[in-house]
Amino acid sequence: EGARLAMKDFIGGMAHEVGAAALERQIQACISRPDQRETLKQLPLDIPVLALTGKEDKVTPPQCLKEMRELLLFREQRAKSVRRESPSGDPIGIEAPAPWSARLCEDVGHLMPSEKPDLFHRMLSEWASEVRQSQQAHEVADAPELGESA
Repeated sequence: EGARLAMKDFIGGMAHEVGAAALERQIQACISRPDQRETLKQLPLDIPVLALTGKEDKVTPPQCLKEMRELLLFREQRAKSVRRESPSGDPIGIEAPAPWSARLCEDVGHLMPSEKPDLFHRMLSEWASEVRQSQQAHEVADAPELGESA
């Protein structure tokens, strides 16, 4: 309960700092923001994605994360059906999507970086490491073999 009150004070302080008019504009911008589900579904395969939602989030609740996960799975399945071809048209494998992760976090609301900064940092760092490893693996796989010209 103490953490909840502290977060309420934190949010109230932010609202006070920006002022009523700016807060109203920010809220209206969020309300009128277009739905981005199709964007996520059509996102190029080489773009990594990290989606984090707090279990207590009332703005983007866990159901939204579930929908995002389904769209990312669709994107991954689409990638598995896309075969890469050499310039001569020979199949050379299946295009692998960049890493993605959709994680639900316990005891967190909408402002995870402020509510649980250590957890947020750890999850972001782990995901960034996964992305770097994936990129390095692709660089090695795409490198010409010895004796081959680039």
